[in-house]
Amino acid sequence: MTEVAAFNAWHIAPTRDGRYLVADTVHPDIGLQLVGLESGLKTTLCLPQSSSQGSQWRHDRYAEASAWAPKTQDDEMETDALSWMEIGTDTVYGPQWSHPHPAWSHDERYVVYTSDHGGAAQVHVAEVPERLLNDLIGSSAAGSGAAAR
Repeated sequence: MTEVAAFNAWHIAPTRDGRYLVADTVHPDIGLQLVGLESGLKTTLCLPQSSSQGSQWRHDRYAEASAWAPKTQDDEMETDALSWMEIGTDTVYGPQWSHPHPAWSHDERYVVYTSDHGGAAQVHVAEVPERLLNDLIGSSAAGSGAAAR
């Protein structure tokens, strides 16, 4: 495994040619990040402002079994749930109305993501300016500490 950029990425989507990736972030939320995989340089594409509600997002790791214990103890009707997906009110990953989960458009000129910053979860599209991608092309040495824009 090779580290390509040092930041806390959650959901990652590479381009088909493997030159770039886009990732959403938490801990801290620094927006959607574009990364040049050869250079390690990164830049902020946009700030989705998704709510990312739920106790899971207070931790910088995935939810463990103990995270659900307080919920099942408080709600006797749900103690027979086989997994977190069967718990009626998920306080660990929700109520999470949205989290960006970015994806590239077919022509890779846009990134599609979700956000509820307007009050309801909606699909958003961010254009990826060619200049941003060009800025991410650089030497590997230059990418070792690139600051987000």
